[in-house]
Amino acid sequence: MYLYLLTESEFVLPDTGLCRCFGLRVVRVQKGRVEELLLLPDISADRSFVMHLAQLFTRLQPAPVHLRDILQDML
Repeated sequence: MYLYLLTESEFVLPDTGLCRCFGLRVVRVQKGRVEELLLLPDISADRSFVMHLAQLFTRLQPAPVHLRDILQDML
């Protein structure tokens, strides 16, 4: 089973200052073990959008290898 978890990062940009970005951390839970597979730290500045993606992907279970393509099509 894959879990898609919300991550939060802060960056300082020269023109705008502090920027908070949200991303996804993908872990696989199998036989009681947790293995981190992928980290995409800066998908959007919209927390609720990325939280929705995390819930949707956890429910639908897309393979992490396809995640970048899926996100590119959505954005």
